[in-house]
Parts: sequence; C-alpha cells; structure tokens
Amino acid sequence: MLTKKQLMRKTAIYSVIFSVISLVLIFYMMKNQVFAVSSDSVVSTGDVVTEETEDPEEMTEKAPVTRIMFQQDPKQAYLGIPLEFGFSADRITVENHYMDRQLWIGLKGVSAQTYADKKLTGNTLHVLEGYYEETGGTLWLKMRLDGIYEVKSILENGFLYMNFLSPREVYSRIAVIDAPYEESAVVADVVTKIQELAKNQDVKIYYTTATADGQDQRVEERVSLANEVKADMLISLRTGMDKDSTVYGTCAYYNDTYFIPAFGSIELADIVERDVVTAISGKALGLTFDSKDPILTGATVPAMVLQIGYLSNAQEKKLMERNDYQTKIATGILQAINDAYEIIPQ
Repeated sequence: MLTKKQLMRKTAIYSVIFSVISLVLIFYMMKNQVFAVSSDSVVSTGDVVTEETEDPEEMTEKAPVTRIMFQQDPKQAYLGIPLEFGFSADRITVENHYMDRQLWIGLKGVSAQTYADKKLTGNTLHVLEGYYEETGGTLWLKMRLDGIYEVKSILENGFLYMNFLSPREVYSRIAVIDAPYEESAVVADVVTKIQELAKNQDVKIYYTTATADGQDQRVEERVSLANEVKADMLISLRTGMDKDSTVYGTCAYYNDTYFIPAFGSIELADIVERDVVTAISGKALGLTFDSKDPILTGATVPAMVLQIGYLSNAQEKKLMERNDYQTKIATGILQAINDAYEIIPQ
C-alpha cells in the first residue's frame, strides 16, 4: 500500500508527463497550421446583420445593414411608424423617390437605437424591405416599395401613419417630363425651370431625372415610370447636333403605334412644338415619324420627343444657354400641357 508521500510523488510525475505530451502536440499543430474555426459565415445580432465575404483575399470590413422590423396587419389601412409623444411635424421629412420606388422618412434628432426593438406596424403590403441609418443628426427610414405610390401621412398619438395610394387615386391630370442623363446641361436647366414654374399648375408632373444616389436610369426604367403612373402624356427633351452648322430650329418626333381617340402621340407632338416655337419666337422644323426611339416605341401613353434646338449652331447654342431663353422654353412646354388637356377626353 502506497504511503501518502509516495502517492503525491507519483501524481507529480504523471502531471509532468501529461504537460510534456501537451506541449509536443501544440508545437506540432502550430508547425502544420491546424486551426479550428467556426463554419458560420453569417453573424446575426438582433436586426443587425453582417456578412463575411467567402474569398479571404477580398475580405474587407463592411458596414452593417440595419434592417427595419415590420409587423403586418392587413386589417389596417395605414402603416404606423412609432414616435415619442409630442414629436413635432417640423422634425419629419418625407422624400418620395419615384424612380427608385423608394420612400425615405427623415426623423430629426432620433437615435438609431430607437428602432432596434420597435416595429413598424400596420399595412405593409407595398413594402418589400427597409433599413435605417443615421446621418447628420437625422435618422432615415428607407423603404423599398413594390411600385410607385403617393403617400398621405398623419401625425397622431405618437405615430406617423402613412397611406399608400396609386397616383390616379390622387391626381386626375398626370404628365411625365423625360430628361436623359447624357443630354446637355441645357436640358437639365430647362427641366429645373419647368419644376419652378409648375408649382402652381393643376397637373402632377413626374420627372425621370437621376436617382437618389445620382445615377442615371436606363431607358426602359424611364418609360416604365410613365406607363406605371398611367400618365396622360410623356414629353422627352433633347438637343440636336448636325454636320451642317447652319441648321437650326425646333422639331418634334412621334410614333403613332399608341393611339387613343382624339388625342395621340402625333397630336401631342404638334401641340408641344407649336407652343414652344411660339414662346421662343423660333423656327419650326415640323413633325417627324420615328420608329426606333425606345422612348416612343416603349410608351403605352401618348409620347413625343422635343428637340429644342441645335448645339452645332453657334448662335442657337448661345440662345439655349441663356436663362431667359430657357424660361421661355419651359413656359411653352407647360402651355402645351395645358392646351393638350383641352382636347384629351375626360
């Protein structure tokens, strides 16, 4: 029988042997680079989801996407955004980015932590997804929608209630102004003038300008806007170039594939060219049938292309760059829209 002293000595010997074996194994694993790692590539914490790239060579630190939580209640007509009681309307900004099919709600002075555990409740049928981010003291709730909607909002009892309506439920008169991104600064300036002058018009005008992040939209997406809102007319603005620098004037292009009684693309083209030429006291080059322009062939509403002048003509180029001349062009276009409604069947 072992004495207590012999037992302690034997235990110490076994401990030393175990330690030596463990050290040998550790050095072996380090030499052969054997490591145990988690196989999970997605880490989820609440509503903050971060994804790791699968390629180690391309691995970069990514900002987490903070998603909005929704709770669907189809019985409700509104989508409710919870706010603190007493939240004032002047701290709320609503931006409807029609071309992106996105709705942005800016809440001044609200922390991102507010919606870490709060849900947007009610009718979410038209909301595909949403996320929020804090910028410059304002929390932006950004939602991607399944279409183009007008939004009516009510601030009541600590909630911002939002109702999504189709454009035709809100407006009886709808027009679309198309301004291709690749066009000259002249066209962009004319569109700005139209926006300023149209504020008091009894017509809702949508613009196919750049997206919220400054990117241009493809032709198909610009035409889709006019078709989806069921516009009464689509007017696309361009400038022209010609090898002959003496050529000048205003011309209109149309495609008569789409036709409705009493008012179609050819009637729209005629009205717009006439009213713009009258406004600028310019030269009309007449109407031209175009079977290839994707704006004209893709539209399911009356559509026309207005070439307001030639940049290749030095004198006309100087005129189009003048602020007062651009205002005249914009005035002529708005007059044409109003004149068109005189013959559009109601």
